[in-house]
Amino acid sequence: MKDKKTEKKTATEPASPVTAPDQTGKSAKTSKAKSEKSTGKSDSLAKAKVEKPKDAKKALNFKVSSEFRREFKTYASAHDMKLGKLLEVAFESYRKQNGGG
Repeated sequence: MKDKKTEKKTATEPASPVTAPDQTGKSAKTSKAKSEKSTGKSDSLAKAKVEKPKDAKKALNFKVSSEFRREFKTYASAHDMKLGKLLEVAFESYRKQNGGG
């Protein structure tokens, strides 16, 4: 059985040694990234992240009524469409009907 002092010490220990502060007070994760950058190991990774495809997807987050959400998802499912694709098609149709650019 552990005494209270031991329990308190384990409760305050960092969950992951990767994010624990190093001797400079910065997290080890930050120090590792800086050391990789100075050695050039992460250069190829940085270039890979920059070169994203032009059609990369981004999140779009907004609220709608529960009834609209149910109808929208049901329509998409019945027509074997993804929700994002249905939104794109609906928006394109709206723009064509209303003279949007």
